[in-house]
Amino acid sequence: MLDIKITGARIYDGSGNAWFPADIGIEADRIAVLGDLAAAEARRTIDASGLAVCPGFIDIHSHSDRTLLTHPLGMAGLLQGITTQVGGNCGYSPGPIEDSRAAVAEELREAGGEDPGLRWSSFAEHLECLEKVGIGNNLAMLVGHGSIRRRVMGPEGKGGERAEPTTAELEAMSREVAEAMEAGAFGLSTGLEYPPGRNARAAELIALCRMVAAHDGLYSTHLRSEGQAPGC
Repeated sequence: MLDIKITGARIYDGSGNAWFPADIGIEADRIAVLGDLAAAEARRTIDASGLAVCPGFIDIHSHSDRTLLTHPLGMAGLLQGITTQVGGNCGYSPGPIEDSRAAVAEELREAGGEDPGLRWSSFAEHLECLEKVGIGNNLAMLVGHGSIRRRVMGPEGKGGERAEPTTAELEAMSREVAEAMEAGAFGLSTGLEYPPGRNARAAELIALCRMVAAHDGLYSTHLRSEGQAPGC
């Protein structure tokens, strides 16, 4: 017996081919069979006549990672058919963060909702917090260059606006990238239009991207400017 039977659906399989009519049989959390399932028994039947069924959408540029600890189901995405999100974009990721409770409290306050009582410092610890609350989406996280720069060089007004890191600071940022990649980051993102990323020079970015490449990761950037301003 099937757990769920979806009948009368128009199926778009994601291959680019035209839709086709079929019933869908689900066992546990897997599609077990497609076809004419009129005679098949199921614990639950969903009539999808006139509706489309397709693989979940992938949102490759999401900032919902800021809210998943306080709104873990991620219903804003699920209700749009989004089942996988890429977070940590534009040079910002919730981890790593300045090593203080005040910084974590600010993150949670901006996210809204109730404080789940979780605290973190590193990229890996933030992922562990997401595991604890149990999120409703698949999540592929990038580690943010801006987040790393603030952690190593300090927030704005305390060194974050300095154009070039010292040798020791660049080595520390490289270690943060390596640790994030080893913890499960898919790559590095930069926000070169925003502080503190806008102050990074090419040599800094190249050094960090080499660390990403060593772990077969990706690089995603928010450009220094999307306009025509002089010097951009």
